[in-house]
Amino acid sequence: MIADDGPMPGGSLIDRSREIGGKCGAAWAVRIAHELAELENVAILKNSTAWAYREHGLVLIREQSPNLASLIERNWNVRAKRVILASGASERMPVFSCNDKPDVILASAVRRY
Repeated sequence: MIADDGPMPGGSLIDRSREIGGKCGAAWAVRIAHELAELENVAILKNSTAWAYREHGLVLIREQSPNLASLIERNWNVRAKRVILASGASERMPVFSCNDKPDVILASAVRRY
């Protein structure tokens, strides 16, 4: 099971110009996501947050907007043999005078624009 907080797996490979093996990282991420989606024993949860990792491999996941019209969100209790946590990075705003004014943005926002 893959739980990704974005609309598609890939994280920073999707919106940054990174390379894997000399090729575009975004294209690699899309290709691997398609390969995984075709496997019967792999579930990909989009717009999901793994919000707790408890004892004995229990992972609690909140899935927003599942692919069922009758659901707004769904909670998963997953008991896993192995868990890989890839939490990403959280950029912190530097503290300086007037850093809360409009048009003061983080470096990641500049890169995304």
